Amino acid sequence: MSIFRDLIRPRYISLNDIFVIAELIEVCEEVTALIPDAIFSNLRIVDHILWQISDELKRVGREGNMLYPFVQNLIADVQERLIFRAETFIQDEVEHYQLSRDDFTFFIQESQIQGTISHGDHEWFPPLKNTLSCLATLYRCLDSYTFSSLAAEVVQVCMESIVRASRSDRIGLRDTDACLFTIKNLLILREQISPFESDLMEHPVAMRDLDLAQIHGEVHRIFSGEANIFASSSGQNYFPVPRVIKSNLDSRKRLDQCVKVACEAYIMFVTREIVDPMLAFLTKVTALRASDSLSLDTPISTLAFATPERLAEIVLQVNGALAHKLPQFIRQMTLYIDSTVSREMILNAIKSNVVEAHSQFSDFVMTQYGDNTPSKIDLKLPSELAKFLDVS
Repeated sequence: MSIFRDLIRPRYISLNDIFVIAELIEVCEEVTALIPDAIFSNLRIVDHILWQISDELKRVGREGNMLYPFVQNLIADVQERLIFRAETFIQDEVEHYQLSRDDFTFFIQESQIQGTISHGDHEWFPPLKNTLSCLATLYRCLDSYTFSSLAAEVVQVCMESIVRASRSDRIGLRDTDACLFTIKNLLILREQISPFESDLMEHPVAMRDLDLAQIHGEVHRIFSGEANIFASSSGQNYFPVPRVIKSNLDSRKRLDQCVKVACEAYIMFVTREIVDPMLAFLTKVTALRASDSLSLDTPISTLAFATPERLAEIVLQVNGALAHKLPQFIRQMTLYIDSTVSREMILNAIKSNVVEAHSQFSDFVMTQYGDNTPSKIDLKLPSELAKFLDVS
């Protein structure tokens, strides 16, 4: 038996392609054709394979029983090879994937034309596509516990790869394109890993992190002379030691947080693109009052940046952005984000921020310049603005 193993092992140990190794494991799947479909809903493919092979070998008799441990070890050995090559694949094709402008040409071109982006997987970001291919392959060939550990790692690496790519100076994506590129790919990742969620939740990966917060305070005490590094109340040398914090790596939770951060960044960017003149004006007034450079008795309208004419210019800029920039942002978001629910969530948050900025600016103007001033400078009231945004 050992001679047979030594003869066949070099054949699969030399394999490097994880998809070829997976096919080798699945070669035995043909013998499971007679297994009822109900069994497949509860057992892994490898379990079916071993069970069926065991049953078939037992029918052979004593010789079959002798061969069964070899077959079992063979499949386990090939699985180990698959795990090893999968980790290498994750590093090379996801974590350390070499970016090029060709990977982003599709996004750059589509963001500059009024077309419709095809959301087929052939246009997916390569590390994302590699991640999903890897997960689908491992899911078919590994037990749940082993798969969940590798899946948590590759999902985390893929998230980091997407965010890192969007920030790459070599690619030169515009700010809006970078934000939407991140959101688009993270949403695809979240959608595509949904079949694996039960495994990820059932077998969370244990993590250990160092808490350095306590050390900062203790080191400060040592340098300020409040604590002695060479002595303590117990008579032993004193030196601060970081705490070890144990936690579980929840890939789906971290992915949701990453999506949230990306969406918030885009929402704030678009909000500033539209109402930044108003926000800058209110911030300047608040800063002057906080620094006592502007007394409460001094009329705001006497300042050069706050004359009625200047207010009219601010409102004109914002109205122009509402009429032209906001529709462009909406069209661009439609090109990138396929999910209507996600688009509506982002758009509603943007509209809410725009309404809030107008409300604060309007309240300030009416308090400092009179109730009739908003209409004189063509400032939209909150009710008018809401109707305008609904049309947009």
